[in-house]
Amino acid sequence: MVNKLTNETHPTVIGEGNTANPLSEVAPNNEPVLKAINIAIKQPMKNANKTDIKKLIKRYLPTPQQIQTNKYLKVFGKFIHDPNLWHLNRRCVASAFTIGLFVCYLPMIGHMALAALLAIIFRANLALSIALVWIANPFTMPPMYYFGYKVGAWILHAPLKPFHFEMSWHWLVHEVGVILLPLFLGCAICGAILGVLGNIWIRLYWRYNVSRAWKARAAHRQQH
Repeated sequence: MVNKLTNETHPTVIGEGNTANPLSEVAPNNEPVLKAINIAIKQPMKNANKTDIKKLIKRYLPTPQQIQTNKYLKVFGKFIHDPNLWHLNRRCVASAFTIGLFVCYLPMIGHMALAALLAIIFRANLALSIALVWIANPFTMPPMYYFGYKVGAWILHAPLKPFHFEMSWHWLVHEVGVILLPLFLGCAICGAILGVLGNIWIRLYWRYNVSRAWKARAAHRQQH
């Protein structure tokens, strides 16, 4: 189980969770995160106090201290303390969408660590990069990975084999090897496509929102 995200208006990051599951310490409830992003993008911005998408996203994301002190991300040391990783501008958010959506489709463990590493390398928003990998969860992984496997098998002209998915070491060690190549190839392709589309989508929406905000400001000034 994952804990609710903090509602403090601080820079972004993932919150601490239930110690029963080591991943839950940095695993957000991805539905509020995605809802916040969707609200931020669609929110009408009618005056100077409502023109900042960043403020709306920050409201629904945890604080940097919660990621910086998490024992599973301490391996990155001083790198996750870089203030550039907490920016919420169009480039950083779009890059975070690419990273998060690509990594979430990979059939592997350590999604958050890989997302954090890529966010550090490409200077993306660290919190969103990690949050978005939780699109892949116990409910969404089976259909995502099965679709990826079918895509990979189609590309390689390989016969489809029985596909059974479970989140366990036994599955990774004993069963994934049978379908390893088409599974990873198909999921990587699907993840790359999803990441590119997410990047384009957020850039277009961000530009549209900024344009609408400027028009709303101009109309407000003309009325006064």
